[in-house]
Amino acid sequence: MITQYQVGLCKCTCHDIMHKQYMHVHVDRRRKQSHSIPNCAMMSNNHAAKIDHQNILSSEEAVKLFEEDGGHLTYFRDFGVDPLSGDEKVTMREATFHARYPTFEPFFHRLVNGDDSLFKEGLLFFVHLTNTMI
Repeated sequence: MITQYQVGLCKCTCHDIMHKQYMHVHVDRRRKQSHSIPNCAMMSNNHAAKIDHQNILSSEEAVKLFEEDGGHLTYFRDFGVDPLSGDEKVTMREATFHARYPTFEPFFHRLVNGDDSLFKEGLLFFVHLTNTMI
C-alpha cells in the first residue's frame, strides 16, 4: 500500500523527470492544435509515471520519515474483543457474511458518495451473525 506521504516523496522526482522528458518531446504547435480536445488537454497535463516497486517505502518506513520531518500521527488503540476469536465459527461467520456481501466495493462506493446506509446494514448484519453464533 502506498501512503500519501510516500507519494509526496516521489512526486518531486517524478515531476522533474516527466517534465524534462515532456519538454524535450513537446512541440508548441501540437499543443495549440490539440488544446481544445478534452482527452488531449488531459494527457498534456498528465505527469504520471511508473514507480519502481523497490523505491516504494514500507508503511513503517514512511511513518518514521514523516515523524522525523516533524509530522504527527494519531495512533488508535485496539478496542473490543471478538467473542468468536479462536473459534472455528469465525470462518463460518465470514463465509455467511461474504455470501451476502461478496465484495466491499459497493460499501466503499456508497460511502465516498455520502451514503452510509449499506455500511450500517452490513455492520448490523455482521453483529447479528456474531450474536447468533455465540
